[in-house]
Amino acid sequence: MYCQASLSGVCLLAILGATIGHLSRLPGRFSRPSSHDVLHKTIQAVGCDTSFKLVDSDGNSQEYSFNFSELQVDIGGYIANNDVDTYSYCINVCKVVTSERNCICYPCGSSEYPSTQVKKDPTKGETCQAYLGSLEQSQWGWIDTKHAHLGVALRYSGGQNGDSTVIRFMCDPKTDGVNEGPTFVSGATQGAYLFQWNTSFACLK
Repeated sequence: MYCQASLSGVCLLAILGATIGHLSRLPGRFSRPSSHDVLHKTIQAVGCDTSFKLVDSDGNSQEYSFNFSELQVDIGGYIANNDVDTYSYCINVCKVVTSERNCICYPCGSSEYPSTQVKKDPTKGETCQAYLGSLEQSQWGWIDTKHAHLGVALRYSGGQNGDSTVIRFMCDPKTDGVNEGPTFVSGATQGAYLFQWNTSFACLK
């Protein structure tokens, strides 16, 4: 199964000789209601509802809570905005990316991951080039403890060749980021692929 052509923004798939229409190949969110696929196996190793403590110079601590569940796609994911290189990057929050209603984000082998790098092969179509982390090795943290107002970061470690993904959720009161999705910033910087996601869910409350 691979993406053969694009017509009026709709990707066409060839599956056993039948042509099936899927959603646009453009960057952003793609999804399918989870009730339509009750057999899909979901792994969730890190919650999207998390909290962190900050300790000031006097030793006083304050706890802040964040909930990114609105950015999580039960079946589907996001194609990151990318003006940096020629790859496509498939991302999800706290869950794996699935290829439902999409012509780019196919699994890496027989496994699904929360972050993958996809390359268009002239003979095979879009194929997974590398997986960039796993849910089993995921962790939340501050972007910068001295500037907590910036937001928080989610890291997926344990990727292919030791690579990892860091998604920086930047506080932006003007958007929830659900439709915009993540933006690819840089690749393999100290073994980490960096993405930025502007969202009001990352703002201190």
